[in-house]
Amino acid sequence: NNEGTESVYDEQMKQLFTQFKSQSPDAFILDLRYNNGGFLQCAQALGSLLAPASALGKDFVYLTFNEQTSPQIVRYPFHPDFASANLNLSKVYILTGKQTASASEAVINGLIPYMGKENVVLIGTKTEGKNVAMKSFKNEAHGLTLWPVIAYVSNANNEGDYSEGFEPDYELNELQISQ
Repeated sequence: NNEGTESVYDEQMKQLFTQFKSQSPDAFILDLRYNNGGFLQCAQALGSLLAPASALGKDFVYLTFNEQTSPQIVRYPFHPDFASANLNLSKVYILTGKQTASASEAVINGLIPYMGKENVVLIGTKTEGKNVAMKSFKNEAHGLTLWPVIAYVSNANNEGDYSEGFEPDYELNELQISQ
């Protein structure tokens, strides 16, 4: 259960983004180079703070489960609870790398329908390409925790085919030193 962690994260993000908002930014640089994912609810919060205000309440991402799961589609909207700290951006620059994955890629994919691909500018190297959600199942008797894939992640335009990763708009490999 990560419920307590989520509320602490949400409040810290609201405070931080309220400070950013006081500076009236017209763009934002988000460094996701070493962020290999995490909770989708945290990605939802981050997206809710960065998206245009008109997107609040609309779909951020969907999880699509197999036909044996009910409900088969679970919707994650941009959260209106973040309206007071929302930056109402039309452009975001995202630093990416091969470790940028999962929930981090969901932020990228979820913003595209509302900002346009040309305004979600990726700088760095190609992302990992994890367009699926996983869930932990613990077996205390055997001391095992399994993380099977449980759903496919797509954005409001039903786009989620980034299993090969997102290509950067501007390729820049920080690990290569030019002479």
